[in-house]
Amino acid sequence: MNLPLTARRYEKKELVGRGAYGVVYRGRDTETGSTVAIKILNLDNEEDFSDMQREINLLSQVHSPHIAQYYGSFIESSRMWIIMEYASGGSIHKLMQAGPIEERYTSSIMYGVLLALDYLHSSGIMHRDIKAANILVTNEGVVQLCDFGVARQVMQASAKSYSFVGTPYWMAPEVIQEGTVYDFKADIWSLGITAYEVATGVPPYADEDPKRALFLIPRKGPKQLAPEQAGKDMRDFVSRCLEIDVAKRPTAHALLKHNRFVRAGHGKHAAKVSDLITRYNEWAKTARPEDRGLPDGNDAMQSTSEASIAESWNFDQFSVASDGEGGYDSHSSLFSSNVRSAMAEDGGSGSLAIDTLRKGNSDHTADMRGSPEHSRARSSSASSRNHSEEYETPNMV
Repeated sequence: MNLPLTARRYEKKELVGRGAYGVVYRGRDTETGSTVAIKILNLDNEEDFSDMQREINLLSQVHSPHIAQYYGSFIESSRMWIIMEYASGGSIHKLMQAGPIEERYTSSIMYGVLLALDYLHSSGIMHRDIKAANILVTNEGVVQLCDFGVARQVMQASAKSYSFVGTPYWMAPEVIQEGTVYDFKADIWSLGITAYEVATGVPPYADEDPKRALFLIPRKGPKQLAPEQAGKDMRDFVSRCLEIDVAKRPTAHALLKHNRFVRAGHGKHAAKVSDLITRYNEWAKTARPEDRGLPDGNDAMQSTSEASIAESWNFDQFSVASDGEGGYDSHSSLFSSNVRSAMAEDGGSGSLAIDTLRKGNSDHTADMRGSPEHSRARSSSASSRNHSEEYETPNMV
């Protein structure tokens, strides 16, 4: 008997993630017995439904071992349930808590993410929110991209977007600059920032207020890894991803074919990301709750079940989008207040107009669980992959 996709079919287990608009549970499909991820999102208005429908439409179109698989969705009691493949290893952001990640593991992680990006970009899809919290690892060590809440499908002929979306610290300069179009290479910038994040524990400008970071990124340019922070190949990879000139910034396909650091993450000698899961599980046995990003039980503002969420799954981002259609569309969780910031102190290009439509009680951040303030040390990880396409070339750079 094939049960319909309803809440009765799925059994919720422990809470594994939380965002401004919903929660993620580990769950069980009672018909098949398989473990699934249950993403439950609030439907506050028609705009929310439209945003979620866009995400679902994209998820239903993508099929790659390096993208968390979409199983189905339905509405239950004014909430959208999205059933996804469950990546039991959690996110790279979570695995970083167990300690610094060795470069050989970072290489494997970057290779897996680039396989996902090459697939998405060739399908005309920009992810637009690449960061460690949105990179998951399966129990077998396969690296997967998740969270397509602000992903966008574009016509291949133009492959451009105007939307101001993502998470501030990871945004490319061309995304931040008002009125500037951008393409798939904005994801490559965010990947470079993610590599920096994995190497140092936080993205560049993490010590700055998010709004200030948005001002600094297009003006001061990217911070680069220092020799004491990473080896030459990794520094070169980050530098290439963080190329200000979009025309000179490489594509995902080019990095897979030609970059020495990325190529080291593939093949029989590549480090296995599943090692990171084992390391994290051993570390978690003796780690203090505060070291695991968990409260000590004294938070009276949250229920125990909600407060005790491991930082495994994250689906928050900032999005004030104007795709040439007029008006602004908020999909924001990083900025909760209704603010309009003009940060072009020099009056030059790249001025920012940020008008978040979701009102909160602060001029700062609504949910920074996935932000640098909560990033701790990095960890060592590598990934086994089962992608069908091989990239072979002797010309590594």
